[in-house]
Amino acid sequence: MNGISTHILPQELQNKHNLIDDRKTAYENSIKKHNENKDKIDKTRKELVLCT
Repeated sequence: MNGISTHILPQELQNKHNLIDDRKTAYENSIKKHNENKDKIDKTRKELVLCT
């Protein structure tokens, strides 16, 4: 109305993206976060010592 854009989606989401590149980026991000979380958990992990 009155020459103002009334698109619901932001401009960044209206652009076409390359699905393969997006999947690669998502995979890399998930591996990075997995390793960060693993390091965080491993800092407090204690080795279990069993006496036989």
